[in-house]
Amino acid sequence: MKAKKAFLLIQKILTSPRAFGIYLVYCFKQYRYNDLLQFANEEATDKGVLGHYYVRVYDFFMRPRRDSIEYLCEVGLLRRVAERSSSQKVHPDAPSLRMWRKYLPTTHLVGFDIKEFEQPHDKNCTIIQGDQSSREDLQKIVDHHSGYDVIIDDARHASPHQQITLSFLFPHVRSGGIYFIEDLNTQREDFERAGIPKTIKLLRELALTGVWSSPLSTPEEKKILESEIKEIHFFESLKGPNLIVDADALVAIVKK
Repeated sequence: MKAKKAFLLIQKILTSPRAFGIYLVYCFKQYRYNDLLQFANEEATDKGVLGHYYVRVYDFFMRPRRDSIEYLCEVGLLRRVAERSSSQKVHPDAPSLRMWRKYLPTTHLVGFDIKEFEQPHDKNCTIIQGDQSSREDLQKIVDHHSGYDVIIDDARHASPHQQITLSFLFPHVRSGGIYFIEDLNTQREDFERAGIPKTIKLLRELALTGVWSSPLSTPEEKKILESEIKEIHFFESLKGPNLIVDADALVAIVKK
């Protein structure tokens, strides 16, 4: 199936000058070298070449408005490999927040993680402890600030957690803001729940039909997701063999 999809993509590009031109522009804008890539590699995050290379997508969307992003929240700070290799109960810092600080020097950064972190010395950076599957804990993010330009979910990578977090936090994305969800193609099966569809399936349905059908959303949250989304874009991870064919790893949801 993947080989067939790749063949159809290549066939379309080679037989249509317009499609080929669009693809070249897409590649140039998305895959060009950028300083966010440099910062990701310097801080050893998995968003750079050592991992999924998601920074190409973040820079693609954020570069034009880099100076106007006032508040960014990242849900999920501790990489599993770091958690397994460390015996610390309180973690000293988050590499991704260091990366964002270099890329967005004046932005207010908010980190959220179920593990405990030391508070940064940076006065414009706050780390909140909480469980992303708990609306009560997610409320702490909203209590800290009511509106965010960018929210990133890089936490549990489980469908219930992703859907609760998206449902609860998307109303607090500012107009024109962007909500990202990482690693949709690597769901944590030990945290999946019977009767809860995969998040990627629900997002594709939302993009095609305008209907959000997660049973974990309240009626008001469902209404907002169905009426206040401008665009949904899907991207692939460059970690592994899927490349551009599947585009099922990272989603960018742009708010009206």
